[in-house]
Parts: sequence; C-alpha cells; structure tokens
Amino acid sequence: MKGGLAFLLVVVLAGPAVGSEPVQMHPGPGGDPLEVPSQEGEIWLQVPDLAGNLASSEIIEEYDLDTEIANDFVVEESVELTTVVWWGGYWNGYTEPAVTEFMLRIYEEGDECVPGSMIAEYSFPHNCEETVVQEPLFRYQAEIPPLLLRPGTRYWISMIGTHGFPPQWGLLATEGWVECESVFRSEYFSYPDWIPAGGWFVFDSAFALYGEGVATEACCLPDGTCILVLVGTCDAHGGEGQGEGTLCDPNPCHDAAGACCFADGHCEILDRIACASYDGDWVAEDSVCDSNPCPQPRQACCFADGSCTDVPVDACEDAGGTPQGAGTNCNQAACKAPDVGACCRSDGSCAVSDQAECEANQGTYYAGVPCAPNPCVVPVQHTSWGRVKALFR
Repeated sequence: MKGGLAFLLVVVLAGPAVGSEPVQMHPGPGGDPLEVPSQEGEIWLQVPDLAGNLASSEIIEEYDLDTEIANDFVVEESVELTTVVWWGGYWNGYTEPAVTEFMLRIYEEGDECVPGSMIAEYSFPHNCEETVVQEPLFRYQAEIPPLLLRPGTRYWISMIGTHGFPPQWGLLATEGWVECESVFRSEYFSYPDWIPAGGWFVFDSAFALYGEGVATEACCLPDGTCILVLVGTCDAHGGEGQGEGTLCDPNPCHDAAGACCFADGHCEILDRIACASYDGDWVAEDSVCDSNPCPQPRQACCFADGSCTDVPVDACEDAGGTPQGAGTNCNQAACKAPDVGACCRSDGSCAVSDQAECEANQGTYYAGVPCAPNPCVVPVQHTSWGRVKALFR
C-alpha cells in the first residue's frame, strides 16, 4: 500500500497522487497568500499560501501510516500560549472532510533547527472547528491550557490529523519559509528521526499562535537548577525567585565555589550544585573552610560525676568531659559515677570521696563505707598525769 499513498507533497487542487517513491515533489503554481486579519494576542503568524503545497502530517490507522511535520517559532517575550490556528487540506481521493481527531505537539529545540524534547501534547477528539477556506483547503483552531513559553527560545509545533483512507490530509504551506524549514519523520516510511525538509524540498507550514504576555522570573531551585516561572510562583516550586524579568540563561543559580558542610561536620570547597549532589549543605559563595563553619555533630559526653550531656566533641573536651564517640547520645551512653567511700584523714575526720581523691589528700580510703557513723580511728594523744591534773585545776 506504500506505493499507493503520497507521502509528503502534492499540488493543491491536483488529482489523486499515486506513486512508488516515498517523496513526491509537485511544486505549486504560485499565488497570493491568504490575508489573515490581525488579532489581539498574536504571538506568531505564518500566512497560508492558497496555491502552495500540502505536506502529509497524518495517521491512517487501517494502514498504520504515520507522518509528522513540525515547524519552528520563536517568542520575543514571556507568553502563555492559549490558542493555535493552522491550515491544511485533502488530496488523493478527496470528496469530503474526513479528519475525526487531531493531535497537537510542542517541542523544545534540540540540535540546531531540529526538535528536541516534547514539552506538551494535546489530543482533540474532533475536527478542531474545521472551516472551509477554498475546497479542499480548511482552517482549524484549538484552545489549549495556558502554556508558558520562554523569551528568545526556539520551539517546534506539529499538528497531526487522524482519518480513514481515502483521502489523505496534510498541512498547507506558507510562502517561502521563516527561521528554520519544516522537518518531518515517519516510522511508516522508515524515517524515525527528524529529517530537515530542505534535504528534498523547501517547505514551511502555515499556522498562527495567540496568547498573552506574562511577567516571569528565574526561579533557583535548591540543587542549583533554574526554571522560568510566573512572578510570585517560585515559592510553590520550593525555589528562590530572582525578580521580574530575570532569565535562566545564563544560569543565575550557579554560584562560584564555597564551603559545603556535611553531616559528620567536615567541610569541603564545592559549588552549590556539586554540594547538593553529595547531600551537603552549601554555606555561601566564596565562603571558606579554614575556620570550619560547619555545625558539628553532637555526641554523648561523660563527666567525672557520672553525668552526661550531648555536645560537640570540642565542647565536651573543653568542659573536662570524655566524648563517647560519633553517633552516641546520653540515652545510650553508660556514664558511670566513680566508686566512693569514706576517706579517713589523719586527724580522725571523715569525708566521702573516690579513692584517687582520698589518696591524693593522704587519707585512708574505705570503699563503700559511709561517714556516719564515723569509721575513722581517732588518734591517741600521749600525755602525763601531771598534764591531766593541770587540766582540772
């Protein structure tokens, strides 16, 4: 059946196109472009050439035929796209309109003059207000949810009609081409990747875009990436707005190197993005690690009296405590108070202390013995009978 379906181009108003080559070029006879009245909110306009060519951009399910034509456009300011208008037509056995469904796709720029990632796809289970312009040419229109487009960015758009065969359906050409030429792809014809149309013919499709200008700003996300958002909506993305009119190219979120703090308290010099990729906390641009600005992790700190406090290592040692190791806390640590007992001094007095303290004061230590009653031996004082009698005179 491939030989019986025209692939890309046929002359408008020509008879059914049948051929064995996948690409058939039939230059149009020329003619004046259609006058398209200016409308409020116009973002882009490529005027249709009523005597121009049609390019197959369609799905014919019974033959698994698929072709897609995409055309580029560039917006000069931040806009929200809401309305898409395009022109197309039928050939190869046309008797009456046949499209029952349209698919609309929008891509970002990939390689130069080639679509990249698809950013939006819309399916319309109807003929998108198919309105005759001049048999077999028609105008189509679709409303879409507001789609934010970045200023100075090249985008690509395609419109694909689904219908039975015959006939075939395709996009109508504009006069000449604007910016890049249209590109096409088709699994059916073994062109799975985008092919610049200029390789075989000059073609640019006719379409118009409408919407309204909006205030946008660059929004810096925690990982250092930048997205363009409506002013006042950056917080909802978890980012930090850079102010109305700011852009993401060059990326305002990519900082110079600075201190990056890690959970174990050590510090490295990294840029914001690298720091986030290693699960670190970035301090600031041009910050340094010389006096380690990173919060130190707390751990159990045992003191001589058996008490415990969760503090950083340096604070523990400065207070005379003993750090119990990374990851410890006072709920786990077994801080043990030293053994105490009676410490008997040379004068027979008693004090409760540990063994080390007692011996340091030349006392005699009795582990676990309390001072009440006094266990200490009162030393005997040697004297004479005369001294005793003297005490009572």
